[in-house]
Amino acid sequence: MSLFSFLNKNSSTLSGSISIIEPKWKQKIQAGSKQRNKVKNRNRLEQFQRPENQLLARLPDETLSFLSARNFLVIAMVAVIFFLGLLVFIRVSHSQNELGMEISRLTNYQVQLREENRRLKIELARQASLDDLEIVARRDLGLISPSQGQIIVID
Repeated sequence: MSLFSFLNKNSSTLSGSISIIEPKWKQKIQAGSKQRNKVKNRNRLEQFQRPENQLLARLPDETLSFLSARNFLVIAMVAVIFFLGLLVFIRVSHSQNELGMEISRLTNYQVQLREENRRLKIELARQASLDDLEIVARRDLGLISPSQGQIIVID
């Protein structure tokens, strides 16, 4: 058998196997890149399936640095100022309520004093009449009217 006859018989299988077979290093690279692409695609798919990552995927990269040290300090300062403002508001409201209660108490006291003043004015008017004063002087104090000789007129 000659060498050419062997090639002629197996030429179809030999040529077919040469076109299909690639070097092993090339096969490894292609298999690795296919596997890496599958992993990347799977990771991307998993990221987009999570609701929190859907929002993050739409945000620009600058917004992801929202909680940097500087922003954290600004947020903390705003929170402290808000809290202090709230405390001042509560204190002012409490003072306002206390003053309102004091005004109410003093108004009630003023009404009582006016009523007592009215009552005293009526009593004073009743006791200041000369007829009543003479009756009280005669009855309670035992005084009598003066006689003609006991009255001295001074000019």
